[in-house]
Amino acid sequence: MSAGLGPKALFSLVFALLFAFLEPAAAQGPQGESLNGDRMYAIVEELAKISGSGLDSGIRMNERAQRAAEFIMRQFQEAGLENVRMESFEMMRWWPVEWKLSISTPEGQKVIPSFPFWYTQGTPGGEIQAELVYVGYGTPGEFGDIDVKGKVVLVAMRRFLHFRESHRFTQAYETAVKKGASAVILGDTLIDSPSGRFLGLPNAIAPIPCLSIGKSSFEHLLNSLSKGKSVKVTLNLKVETGSWKGTNVLGELAGNGEVDEIIVVGGHYDTWFTGANDNCSGVAGLIELARYYSKTPKSSRNRNMIFVALFGHEFRDFGHRHFVDRYKESLDKIALFLDCDHWGAKGYEDFDGVIRETGYPDKQGIFTTNPLLFSLSKALMVKYGLLPAFYWEGEILADMREFHASGIPVFGIGAVHAFYHTPLDTPDKLSPRILEAQASVYRDIIDWVHSTPRRFVISTDKNPKRTPPNEPPREAHFVLLPEAPVVGSPIWVYLGFAYDDHVLLSSDITWDFGDGTTAKGPIAAHAYKSPGVYKVTMTVGDIHGAKAVASKEVQVRAP
Repeated sequence: MSAGLGPKALFSLVFALLFAFLEPAAAQGPQGESLNGDRMYAIVEELAKISGSGLDSGIRMNERAQRAAEFIMRQFQEAGLENVRMESFEMMRWWPVEWKLSISTPEGQKVIPSFPFWYTQGTPGGEIQAELVYVGYGTPGEFGDIDVKGKVVLVAMRRFLHFRESHRFTQAYETAVKKGASAVILGDTLIDSPSGRFLGLPNAIAPIPCLSIGKSSFEHLLNSLSKGKSVKVTLNLKVETGSWKGTNVLGELAGNGEVDEIIVVGGHYDTWFTGANDNCSGVAGLIELARYYSKTPKSSRNRNMIFVALFGHEFRDFGHRHFVDRYKESLDKIALFLDCDHWGAKGYEDFDGVIRETGYPDKQGIFTTNPLLFSLSKALMVKYGLLPAFYWEGEILADMREFHASGIPVFGIGAVHAFYHTPLDTPDKLSPRILEAQASVYRDIIDWVHSTPRRFVISTDKNPKRTPPNEPPREAHFVLLPEAPVVGSPIWVYLGFAYDDHVLLSSDITWDFGDGTTAKGPIAAHAYKSPGVYKVTMTVGDIHGAKAVASKEVQVRAP
């Protein structure tokens, strides 16, 4: 008979150790430094002023981008970062010079407020005049046999979890293109505002124009169609393409030299519109963390730190790609990239088509490729009141994409409210308390990373893009007692020692008692049925599958 200590016991131990790290984490850091949500909110308001308001707002490929970069650079300098600088790069500029959407019905002509989805073709010959047809959310069943060739297709749109548009799941745009439609209009079923997003890619422009409209405009079009008469649409979209100089803003803090690694804290500063939540809030958090760590003693920072405000995420991560390419020789030293994005959001939810404030933070997502960071972040979310929260296995925030693809461990928490990517994403939708709570999570994560041995975070990461350096456990041995067991009477074996660069799980330890019987766990028991000499083998494996083996012979005697 065999018995082992199950994985739950060791999991409890690991979790207790994580909480042991959490307990001493005070609201104030060294020398009384603290994180301040009100100060962060003031930064959000300043960036929102640069962004502007309405459909013409946004820190995009325009002069507001330069003003925002200069503002962030001043903030980095005032925070006390070292080697603060701007780094420029070339990027493709797709720009809607003008656009207009109107409908003609027997009652007359009406202009519909709209906004173009990025990276599509403009209207050929200046404008499109065509019949409007409605296909619901654009599922195959809703398209059915509707003739859309040469027509403008109206598609209902709602955001799953506030940020994944339904047409991306139903493939409504792609179906409209295949069926020969001349343009697509996405009608928001919940938010009374057009929204911003891209459809194509900088190097693969989507073939037909697409405009977004808000809820009241969408309902107006549906009402016009419901009268059984033809609705004619006039759509104009003029675009220009060319090059644009994007700018990343960086600052550094040297570590004490103990560990030759880098912690990168970053977030994008471009926005679709006012962008309070996406992403003035993340930039405010980035600046606050830069200020906090610049005031801590150098002796407490075991790793070098880079703080970077990235440009071009909303236009397909140009700044992120530039950073990874520019510093490719140092990527192997990056212990972690922490993405500051979507901070401070109050909870607004869709209750049967009506948006109501919940009184809680918006539902937080935890995104990481490191199981230990995930365990730590779960505890921190509870500690700082950032609930409800969920972990989406295998998903990463878009800002992490280029870093993740380069094999860098990534971490981020964030929440997008219901007004994501619309002009309604304004500072009043944010809470200073939630901003401060999210910054506190990042601070505690950073402090924990500083406390770990060299390559610990890298080697425990699960990023499939990177094979971490990995040695098997060393000096493995175990204890067996009694040393001269009797048939039918149990022996016990337990792990004596094994050193590894990772946290071992109880399920990583297996036993072979030499008679066809096995067990798992750091402690196991077994009773032999026959006398003889048996070889007992312990195998210790780590999270990446490297194994160490230790064996002993045991003489089992008859009763």
